[in-house]
Amino acid sequence: MIVCISDNFYFRYGILQLAAELCPDKEIAAFDMNTAKKQSADDLITEKPVSVIVDYTSSDSPFMFSLLEKKQTNCNLNIIVISDIRLNQDPIENILIDAVADYFMEKRGCMAKLRQCLSLIVCGLLVTRSVVNRHWAEIKKKANLTHREMAIFPYIVSGERNKEISRKINISQKTVSLHRRHIYSKLNVHTLAGLFNILSVAE
Repeated sequence: MIVCISDNFYFRYGILQLAAELCPDKEIAAFDMNTAKKQSADDLITEKPVSVIVDYTSSDSPFMFSLLEKKQTNCNLNIIVISDIRLNQDPIENILIDAVADYFMEKRGCMAKLRQCLSLIVCGLLVTRSVVNRHWAEIKKKANLTHREMAIFPYIVSGERNKEISRKINISQKTVSLHRRHIYSKLNVHTLAGLFNILSVAE
């Protein structure tokens, strides 16, 4: 199944046409962002393999977190995020996009890249590509964060407490606390404010 979420009617129409051309055997659905928000991620994304194309034109952390939570419970979910590069410059937004997206592409010239992605999807392949700006890429590489640390990182930088993170990703508060300490240690900070300081350093 292919799901397109965009507030731009012409973009949705273009994706539907492209998907119908390249993936004629796949079920295809398109929603505007308001409709997608009213329906839960569970309604939009079933347990079967799904590729979700999100036209992310304005910051919407709650919606992105709902996709992130669904992604953590569905290994068959492949998310492609298309966005203006300006959104990707905010450090917190960048980390959230990085956590959600398997593939990130800038809006300009995205249709050719989408054609390539859909060609892979029709062959049953997942599409992946690093989703980071240069500053965040350097931080990730230097810190050598584990997969689980990366999973909770967006929640930490969004200000979530250990209890909330524990509930959302279904691990104990003690484990969340341990991962938080490891993240702080690897990034050589002692507080959330210190974490924000290193994330906010200009490229």
